[in-house]
Order: sequence, then structure tokens, then C-alpha cells
Amino acid sequence: MMPLGLWRIRTFTVANIVTFITYGAFGGAFFLAVVLLQRGLGYSALASGAAGLPVTILLLLLSPRMGGLVIRVGARPLLTIGAVGVGAGFLLMLRIKPGATYWFGVFPGMVVFALGLAFVVTPITTTALRDIPMDRNGIASGVNNATARVGSLIAVAVLPLASGIASTSTSDVANLINGVHRALVIAAAACFVAAAVAWFALPRQSAPTEAKTADVTPAPPPIGPAVEPESRQAQPRGG
Repeated sequence: MMPLGLWRIRTFTVANIVTFITYGAFGGAFFLAVVLLQRGLGYSALASGAAGLPVTILLLLLSPRMGGLVIRVGARPLLTIGAVGVGAGFLLMLRIKPGATYWFGVFPGMVVFALGLAFVVTPITTTALRDIPMDRNGIASGVNNATARVGSLIAVAVLPLASGIASTSTSDVANLINGVHRALVIAAAACFVAAAVAWFALPRQSAPTEAKTADVTPAPPPIGPAVEPESRQAQPRGG
């Protein structure tokens, strides 16, 4: 069972709030963006998946470098920049409409989205686990993963309702495109809220430090009477 005391740790709680909002917006908006590519631009299912390759490539290239950046500058500015970048990527996806080419309508949004996400993925995990005791790290990591998945699932269900396309037929292309665009704007706004939460709720220095994670145990006191060094015991006698 999850220890409820974890939620009293500020960095853990804030990181999970940012995770829920950002990954929720990501899951819901990206799902609808694929629908937009298929119905708005006439992409096949394979082409829609391939359109997101810049996201995979940039995450592979940038994510390993983010660990060192978190140590140098802390997670707070990285999460703020990342969430804003993800939201900006969603807004650029508003260029996806009938007649748009991949390089003009799709590629810019995918790249900006991927750059923002790269600033979120590693720092959010580091922040969630930063102040967690070592014996609770596995539980905390599982909670953070579950938070991301739950956020995505809820957003996939809620975003179509919020954007007014829950009952729209896929054959009604014009209304479907307008609804997906509204959903992208909502997702972008959610990311900007996540950025504000990260900036104002996280402590200024959110980088993990060795002092917080090291297991420092004081040495036990010596047992028995103290023994003076031999050089002090064998003192020459006068006379």
C-alpha cells in the first residue's frame, strides 16, 4: 500500500501535479492530433505514426543530457521551460489543416513539442524522487508513473467533451478539425498552468544533492577507556 506520508513531501506532491497536467495534456492532445492527421490531411495510420518520428529522435538525443543539466541548474527552470515548450508545440499544431504540407503544417509543432517534452521527462522524475527516503524510491517512482498514465487516460476522455467533438462524426471533417484545434488550445493552456505550478510551487534549488541522498551514519563511540599514544605514556622520569 502507498504510504500517504509521501504526499507531505513538497517536491513529490508538486512533481506529481505537474506530471498529471503535462502528461494528461500530452496524451489527450497527441491522440487527437493523430486523428487530425488522418481526417484533416488524409494520412494513413502508418504515415500518422511516422509523422511523430521527430519526437522520438529528439527525446533519444536530448533526454540523456538532461540529467547533468538538472544537477547544474535544478529542475524548477527546466520543468517551467519544458511545459511552456510542450504548450507552444500544441499551438503550432494548429497549422495542421487541409492543404498543409508536412514540413510547414506538422513538422514545426512536432519539433517544438519534442524539445519541450525533453525538458520535462527526466527532471520530473528526478524531482519526484528527490526527497524520498531510499527505501521508498520504488513506491514513489511507481506512483509517478501511475499519475502520468491516469492523467493521459482522463484527458483522452475529457478533451473531446471539452472541445465539443465527442459526438462529431469523423465524416464531418470541418467540425472535427475545428474541435481538435480547440482541444489543442485547451491542452496548451493546461501546459502553461503546469509551468506556473512548477515555477511557483517548487523550491528554487530543485537539483538533487549528495548531502540529501547520502546515508551518513556517525561513527560509534569507542568502547572502553581511552588509551593515550605510547609516545605520551613512556615519558622519562626525572632524577
